Amino acid sequence: MGVELPDANTFLEYYPEISRCLSCNTCTKACPQDIEEGVGVGPQL
Repeated sequence: MGVELPDANTFLEYYPEISRCLSCNTCTKACPQDIEEGVGVGPQL
């Protein structure tokens, strides 16, 4: 059984701020949990 990922509209509904992402990598640098942006929400768009 595979895992189905939500589409881009679902992500934008819950995280509208990602539509303003400039890919500046500040999220990765500032993350206290060391979560890389490349594994989070951004790549889903």
